[in-house]
Amino acid sequence: MNDIYDKPALIVRVEKPREIYTQGVFTLIYLVAALIIVGVISLSVIFFLLKKIVISPLEQLNQIVQKIRAKHDLTLRVPYQGKDELSKLSQEINQMLDEIHQYQKKLKNNELRLRTLFENTMNPIFIINMHGEFIELNQAALHFFECDRDQILNHKIFDFLSEGGMSFFKNPQNYDKTESIEIEFIIQNQSKTLLLNLLPLTVDDTISFYGIGQDITTRILHEKLLFSEKEYLSVTLKSIGDGVIVTDQEGKITIMNSVAEKLTGWNTNEAYGQPINQVFHIIDGLSGKEFKNPFQRVLENGEKIELENNTILISRTGDQYFIADSASPIRDRSNKIIGFVLVFRDVTEKRKALEDIKFLSFHDKLTGLYNRAFFDEEIKRLNTNRQFPLSVIMGDADNLKFLNDVFGHETGDFLLKRIATILKGVCRKEDIISRWGGDEFILLLPQTPRERALQICERINKFCQENQEEILPISITLGVATKNTPEVNLQDVLREAEDHMYRNKILKSKNHRNKIVPFLKKLLTTIEGENEDHFQRVSRLACMIGKSLNLPHRLFNELILLSTFHDIGKVALPKEIIRKTGDLLPNEKFYLKRHPEIGYRLAKSSEDLLPIATAILAFHECWDGSGYPLGIKGNDIPITSRIVSVVDHFDLLTHDLSYRKAISKQEALEKIKQNIGTRFDPDIVEVFIQMMNKNGTIIQ
Repeated sequence: MNDIYDKPALIVRVEKPREIYTQGVFTLIYLVAALIIVGVISLSVIFFLLKKIVISPLEQLNQIVQKIRAKHDLTLRVPYQGKDELSKLSQEINQMLDEIHQYQKKLKNNELRLRTLFENTMNPIFIINMHGEFIELNQAALHFFECDRDQILNHKIFDFLSEGGMSFFKNPQNYDKTESIEIEFIIQNQSKTLLLNLLPLTVDDTISFYGIGQDITTRILHEKLLFSEKEYLSVTLKSIGDGVIVTDQEGKITIMNSVAEKLTGWNTNEAYGQPINQVFHIIDGLSGKEFKNPFQRVLENGEKIELENNTILISRTGDQYFIADSASPIRDRSNKIIGFVLVFRDVTEKRKALEDIKFLSFHDKLTGLYNRAFFDEEIKRLNTNRQFPLSVIMGDADNLKFLNDVFGHETGDFLLKRIATILKGVCRKEDIISRWGGDEFILLLPQTPRERALQICERINKFCQENQEEILPISITLGVATKNTPEVNLQDVLREAEDHMYRNKILKSKNHRNKIVPFLKKLLTTIEGENEDHFQRVSRLACMIGKSLNLPHRLFNELILLSTFHDIGKVALPKEIIRKTGDLLPNEKFYLKRHPEIGYRLAKSSEDLLPIATAILAFHECWDGSGYPLGIKGNDIPITSRIVSVVDHFDLLTHDLSYRKAISKQEALEKIKQNIGTRFDPDIVEVFIQMMNKNGTIIQ
């Protein structure tokens, strides 16, 4: 029990032995000991039996398995007896060893086949690690890299790559592409190319890459050579002046050059695969019928053919070209036709040139009429009884020499062409009109009597009168002769016609001379300021000066003529120069300063104007030598030119022109005074001023 502080206050211990308890404890101890002994004995028996029945066979089984593992000999087997579970396990192990042995044999056989295939394949195969180091290569790869196995295993693939190949391997995304890539390698300073597939290979978590390639170095070289040959062919086809079309064996177009494109109107892309007859459409230039396509003719003949003459190619746009040349088959090594090539050229211009040459060989280039060579051939053909009466008209163009000398050969050529036009308009189609010589024409009229020939001459003259030109009347002198019977020599007929023509020419010559001066005066009045009143005023004043200077009587006639014809050369100048009111251009001034020379030639060609020819040439010369065209001065200038020059200038100043108003006589005299000693003769000006001051109204 406890006290008030909760501590024990009283302890009572009673000890008394108990027999039954003691005996029970001993009995329990004996029992436990007996059980332990029995258990130990039982465990010993069990362990013995277990070791004999289980552990010993298991140890033996383990030893055999360890032996198989150590020797890698799958032919060894586990012994077994009885039908217990351990025996069954041994049987299963033996059966498994049999299967593994069979699989191992198959695996070795497969490995041998794969290794043989790997080593003997013609395609290079190699395996590289992540760093590009070679792990394995077959013989083709060693041959490609030109190394033995020991050498190349010390290298990386990067050591053999070109710049282009290096860029491929630096991009990991290229490592898993299924398509083949052309990779260039540099081996022994030579370029080689692999068509390569590079794929990942993972073994035991180690990533590597295997490449399967095809050596296409030779193919690349051939492709380059083929490309070069194609480039040479392409450049040749483009530069060649002929059109070239190539087809396959079915006649479908495969190649066209630029000339063929131009002539056919088809471009290469449009024409590719089209049948040749759709692009190359040809016809006969004479009949207009279609020609047989050259492709079919080549197939039928099996050899080169030439295109027919007069072959016309009709382009896609409808343009037509005369063409020439050939078509040939293309054969393979077995001599089988695999296509054909058509080579053609545009001969339109050449044909036209030949036709022009042929035309010119029988025609006069200027007039387009037949020439004398053709006439000589035709006169032989027409000199037959069936063509009689055969009339001949010989013609000679009037005033041709005058026109050529004065106005130039262009004007004379124009006259000849107008006469040729008139002759063609009068004659029939069967009549032969020829230019016989420079200014002579000849007409050969089959089945035409003399009376009919004379009527034709009248019609020719009538047409000439109705087709007058501004420069000079168109006129031709004609002579006629006729052959009525075969006995008459045709050459005598030609001479007779020529004689009649010259006789008529003599009769007309005086009449023509009389017409030239009035006609020239008429032409002169078409120029502003040049009119009859002007001529009269200048003539009167010039004669007054001549009288004051006591000139010889013959010079008064020259003064009168020169007053009218001093600027006659202007009739041959272009109208735009004569009528121009502003400043003349340099080339226009050049033409203007030519008119005194033209006037001189005109006067030399006319008996009436011949006395004033030199005065016309010198009319624009100045007293100080600054004039044109000769630059003479002072008294070297004819006195008639000096007199008319003063009064002509005075009269033009005192009368209205389209581009300026007239000035007073006093103002005009002042302007003339300003040119004393430069443009005008001082003595003549002094006489003229005295005359005008003495009686100014005389001009009226």
